[in-house]
Amino acid sequence: MSKTSDKNSSIRLKRDHPNSSLDEPISSTKSPSPPIKKLKNQHTTDRMDKDTRNRYPNGSSSAFISSNTTKKLIIKNLKISSLVLPADYFDKIWPLLKEALAAILNGTTSPTNEEQLYRHIDHLCTTSTSDTSTSPPSLLYDNLRKVLDEHIQTFVPTLLNDANDTNDYLRTLNSIWNDHIIRSSLIRQLFIVLDRTYVLHAAVQSIWELNQDLFRRYVMQNTTISNRCINGLLKLIEQERRGETIDRTLIKNLIRMLIDLHLYRKDFEPPFLKSTEELYRNEGRQLIQTLETSQYLIQVERRLREEQTRLTHYIDQSTKVQLIHIVENNLITLHIKDILAKGFDILVNENRFTSVALIYDLFFRIGQIGINDLREAFANYIKVRKIQESRLLINT
Repeated sequence: MSKTSDKNSSIRLKRDHPNSSLDEPISSTKSPSPPIKKLKNQHTTDRMDKDTRNRYPNGSSSAFISSNTTKKLIIKNLKISSLVLPADYFDKIWPLLKEALAAILNGTTSPTNEEQLYRHIDHLCTTSTSDTSTSPPSLLYDNLRKVLDEHIQTFVPTLLNDANDTNDYLRTLNSIWNDHIIRSSLIRQLFIVLDRTYVLHAAVQSIWELNQDLFRRYVMQNTTISNRCINGLLKLIEQERRGETIDRTLIKNLIRMLIDLHLYRKDFEPPFLKSTEELYRNEGRQLIQTLETSQYLIQVERRLREEQTRLTHYIDQSTKVQLIHIVENNLITLHIKDILAKGFDILVNENRFTSVALIYDLFFRIGQIGINDLREAFANYIKVRKIQESRLLINT
């Protein structure tokens, strides 16, 4: 009886873990039964764990927990509409679109509803064909380019007309450019679907870039128009440097135009820097001979401040280093010896330390060469003063 009791009092459980023994005796006396509530909770938890393992192959409780297996996120291509257009759809719709383009370019109202125009363009752009060279989007882009090409060429005769007044000519060019920007923006909005579908995959210019390129090619790369624009800008800047009042906003807008058309560095900056070099070279040579040292220093400081103001108002910041260097070189570096020889001792003897401080500030701008010369001037001044004082003591 005791053997049967001993046999019944031990329970053999099979373990799932591969490292455990297949059968382990668990004594009923050593392991008291848990409360019923705890068993229920444990059963629920085990079932949830099992469901979780079934749901995620790696056995993790969340799909966002990283595992040893690398997973790839695959985004399928957006499908183009399967709409099949009639063979003559483009031929029927293009006159409406061309009419709407003409209305935008001429500043009038299109007779066709804007929503209908968007819908037609969307149909043309979301229809796929095997031959992309004759697809509706390709035809639409090519016809749009022809309209823009013809329109922008109409600007040229106006800008080639003789114009004696520089301001009037630049204002006309600025007006044409501003109007072109407004029209370009409206056209881009109308053909936004073309920009976001065909243009992205056909390796062609966006509608905005196309408009800019045509304006650059026909207008600003016309030698006569370009020369008048650049020379007109340089003339206004020269007038301002002489103390005259000019239209800074006009210059700013046209320089912005050159930057947007990628012509600033090639067409404007070189002649601008050249004219600046000539101006300050001649001015430095003249003023160092005619002005007192303190007055010359004030003039140099004023010129530097003026050029900084131009950089703030209309000259592009990419020109700053070269522009300031030209002023410093022609008004300070080339005349260091003259400035010190002509007026340094006088300024120190008369206790005009504001001017001496200005010398230091200006020389410091040009680097070590200026500081070394100033240091040498101080040393020579001290030597001379000591000699003079010694002679004075001997004579007394």
